[in-house]
Amino acid sequence: FSKLEGMVSFGSIVKNEGTDIFCDKYDRSQSTYCKRLRVLCPEHTKEPKVGPHEVCGCPFEPDFPSKKTESLKFCHHLKKSCVQHYCWEKLRRAEIDQEKLNLYLKLEEVNEQSRLVQWQLNYRSSLLSIMLHHTINHSQNTSLDINECI
Repeated sequence: FSKLEGMVSFGSIVKNEGTDIFCDKYDRSQSTYCKRLRVLCPEHTKEPKVGPHEVCGCPFEPDFPSKKTESLKFCHHLKKSCVQHYCWEKLRRAEIDQEKLNLYLKLEEVNEQSRLVQWQLNYRSSLLSIMLHHTINHSQNTSLDINECI
């Protein structure tokens, strides 16, 4: 999987400001910024060394974040010997970052819709707004503001 992912380019010419979800390392050869999730980028992040006495700590419950920590059960094997939960922290952080990214994209979509509705409200021509805010003098063929008519 890593070989295939290494062949694919996840790049953009624009650096992402304001979020720390993406790797954003600059590649001079392609003049692009890396757009992989920071946690999963194999080219620009190194996994920390596992200490000899580090415990795995993977929660056994699938709905881990929503449960209280008092009743949770965790894996007590050493990280080096626990094959069942290999890199579970990295994958969980990637899931969280993916959720953040999805929410960020939804927020961008809602902001764009809001901007469009605001623009439509500002530039909407109704009979009442024309009559109240703008008067045309047809004899001179020039437009006058309501203040000039009074």
